[in-house]
Amino acid sequence: MLLLLYGTVSISVIAQTVLKPGDLYFTTLNSDGADSFEFVCMTDLAAGTQIYFTEKAWSTALNTFAGSEGTVLFTAASAIPAGTSIFYSGIADSQFQILNAISVSNSGDNWLAFTGSPEIPNFIAGIGWGKTNNWLYTGTNDSDIPPGLSADNNTIVQL
Repeated sequence: MLLLLYGTVSISVIAQTVLKPGDLYFTTLNSDGADSFEFVCMTDLAAGTQIYFTEKAWSTALNTFAGSEGTVLFTAASAIPAGTSIFYSGIADSQFQILNAISVSNSGDNWLAFTGSPEIPNFIAGIGWGKTNNWLYTGTNDSDIPPGLSADNNTIVQL
Protein backbone atom coordinates (compact mmCIF):
# COMPACT_ATOMS: atom_id res chain seq x y z
CA MET A 1 0.00 0.00 0.00
CA LEU A 2 1.26 3.38 -0.95
CA LEU A 3 0.49 6.25 1.35
CA LEU A 4 0.92 9.76 0.06
CA LEU A 5 0.88 12.79 2.25
CA TYR A 6 0.29 16.15 0.80
CA GLY A 7 1.01 19.34 2.62
CA THR A 8 0.89 22.94 1.78
CA VAL A 9 3.59 25.38 2.67
CA SER A 10 2.72 29.01 2.65
CA ILE A 11 5.47 31.59 2.47
CA SER A 12 4.73 35.24 2.96
CA VAL A 13 6.99 37.64 1.08
CA ILE A 14 6.95 41.34 1.79
CA ALA A 15 7.98 43.56 -1.11
CA GLN A 16 10.87 45.89 -0.41
CA THR A 17 11.89 48.68 -2.74
CA VAL A 18 15.64 48.63 -3.25
CA LEU A 19 16.88 52.15 -2.49
CA LYS A 20 20.29 53.51 -3.39
CA PRO A 21 22.14 56.70 -2.45
CA GLY A 22 20.25 59.71 -3.79
CA ASP A 23 16.82 58.02 -3.74
CA LEU A 24 15.87 59.94 -0.57
CA TYR A 25 16.26 63.59 0.43
CA PHE A 26 15.52 65.22 3.76
CA THR A 27 13.30 68.28 3.27
CA THR A 28 12.74 69.53 6.84
CA LEU A 29 14.32 68.97 10.25
CA ASN A 30 13.25 70.11 13.69
CA SER A 31 15.57 69.76 16.68
CA ASP A 32 13.57 72.14 18.90
CA GLY A 33 10.74 70.46 20.81
CA ALA A 34 9.61 67.35 18.92
CA ASP A 35 12.55 65.86 17.03
CA SER A 36 10.75 65.64 13.71
CA PHE A 37 11.78 65.42 10.06
CA GLU A 38 10.32 65.12 6.60
CA PHE A 39 11.69 63.34 3.56
CA VAL A 40 10.88 62.67 -0.08
CA CYS A 41 11.81 59.53 -2.01
CA MET A 42 12.69 59.95 -5.66
CA THR A 43 11.41 56.48 -6.51
CA ASP A 44 8.14 54.69 -5.81
CA LEU A 45 8.03 52.79 -2.51
CA ALA A 46 6.30 49.42 -2.40
CA ALA A 47 4.11 48.64 0.60
CA GLY A 48 6.31 47.08 3.27
CA THR A 49 9.46 49.02 2.32
CA GLN A 50 11.49 49.76 5.43
CA ILE A 51 13.88 52.67 6.00
CA TYR A 52 15.85 53.29 9.18
CA PHE A 53 16.59 56.81 10.38
CA THR A 54 19.20 57.28 13.09
CA GLU A 55 21.07 60.02 14.84
CA LYS A 56 23.81 57.51 15.72
CA ALA A 57 27.28 58.30 14.47
CA TRP A 58 28.95 56.15 11.83
CA SER A 59 32.55 55.31 12.73
CA THR A 60 34.73 54.53 9.74
CA ALA A 61 37.46 53.22 12.04
CA LEU A 62 35.06 50.72 13.65
CA ASN A 63 33.01 50.14 10.45
CA THR A 64 29.83 50.33 12.52
CA PHE A 65 27.54 52.70 14.38
CA ALA A 66 28.97 54.28 17.50
CA GLY A 67 27.06 55.43 20.54
CA SER A 68 23.57 54.73 21.75
CA GLU A 69 21.55 57.51 20.15
CA GLY A 70 18.08 57.04 18.72
CA THR A 71 16.75 55.11 15.75
CA VAL A 72 13.35 55.21 14.06
CA LEU A 73 12.08 52.56 11.61
CA PHE A 74 9.72 53.65 8.83
CA THR A 75 7.58 50.96 7.17
CA ALA A 76 5.43 51.99 4.20
CA ALA A 77 1.88 50.91 5.06
CA SER A 78 0.89 51.08 1.38
CA ALA A 79 2.52 51.90 -1.95
CA ILE A 80 3.85 55.47 -1.98
CA PRO A 81 4.48 57.29 -5.28
CA ALA A 82 7.83 58.99 -5.91
CA GLY A 83 7.82 62.63 -4.82
CA THR A 84 5.45 62.12 -1.89
CA SER A 85 6.46 64.02 1.23
CA ILE A 86 6.58 61.78 4.33
CA PHE A 87 6.55 63.39 7.78
CA TYR A 88 7.80 61.93 11.07
CA SER A 89 6.21 63.94 13.89
CA GLY A 90 8.54 62.77 16.64
CA ILE A 91 6.10 60.17 17.97
CA ALA A 92 5.40 56.57 16.98
CA ASP A 93 2.49 55.98 14.60
CA SER A 94 1.29 53.40 12.08
CA GLN A 95 4.39 53.88 9.86
CA PHE A 96 7.10 54.97 12.33
CA GLN A 97 8.39 52.74 15.11
CA ILE A 98 10.82 54.21 17.66
CA LEU A 99 13.54 51.62 18.27
CA ASN A 100 15.67 53.79 20.59
CA ALA A 101 14.76 57.12 22.18
CA ILE A 102 15.50 60.13 19.96
CA SER A 103 17.25 63.15 21.44
CA VAL A 104 18.52 65.36 18.63
CA SER A 105 20.73 68.27 19.68
CA ASN A 106 19.75 71.69 18.34
CA SER A 107 23.37 72.84 18.74
CA GLY A 108 24.50 70.31 16.11
CA ASP A 109 23.68 66.74 15.13
CA ASN A 110 23.03 64.50 12.13
CA TRP A 111 20.48 62.06 10.69
CA LEU A 112 21.40 59.06 8.56
CA ALA A 113 18.89 57.12 6.43
CA PHE A 114 19.57 53.51 5.48
CA THR A 115 17.97 50.22 4.49
CA GLY A 116 19.11 46.71 5.35
CA SER A 117 19.69 46.46 9.09
CA PRO A 118 21.63 48.34 11.76
CA GLU A 119 24.22 45.54 11.59
CA ILE A 120 24.53 45.67 7.77
CA PRO A 121 23.30 49.11 6.66
CA ASN A 122 22.91 50.28 3.06
CA PHE A 123 23.14 54.06 3.38
CA ILE A 124 20.93 56.27 1.20
CA ALA A 125 21.22 59.78 2.70
CA GLY A 126 22.64 61.88 5.50
CA ILE A 127 22.19 65.41 6.79
CA GLY A 128 24.05 67.33 9.49
CA TRP A 129 23.61 70.80 10.99
CA GLY A 130 24.81 73.27 13.58
CA LYS A 131 28.51 72.40 13.59
CA THR A 132 31.45 73.46 11.46
CA ASN A 133 31.81 69.86 10.26
CA ASN A 134 29.22 67.22 11.14
CA TRP A 135 31.05 64.69 8.98
CA LEU A 136 34.13 63.97 11.08
CA TYR A 137 33.41 61.63 13.97
CA THR A 138 34.66 62.97 17.30
CA GLY A 139 32.07 61.32 19.53
CA THR A 140 29.84 64.35 20.10
CA ASN A 141 26.80 64.77 17.80
CA ASP A 142 28.70 64.10 14.59
CA SER A 143 29.54 61.19 12.28
CA ASP A 144 32.01 60.04 9.67
CA ILE A 145 30.60 59.94 6.15
CA PRO A 146 29.19 56.42 5.75
CA PRO A 147 30.16 54.18 2.81
CA GLY A 148 28.40 55.03 -0.46
CA LEU A 149 27.52 58.61 0.51
CA SER A 150 29.31 61.78 -0.58
CA ALA A 151 28.97 65.54 -0.51
CA ASP A 152 29.94 65.44 -4.21
CA ASN A 153 26.67 63.75 -5.20
CA ASN A 154 24.54 65.49 -2.51
CA THR A 155 23.82 62.30 -0.61
CA ILE A 156 25.53 63.95 2.39
CA VAL A 157 24.39 67.49 3.21
CA GLN A 158 25.91 69.93 5.70
CA LEU A 159 23.59 72.75 6.77
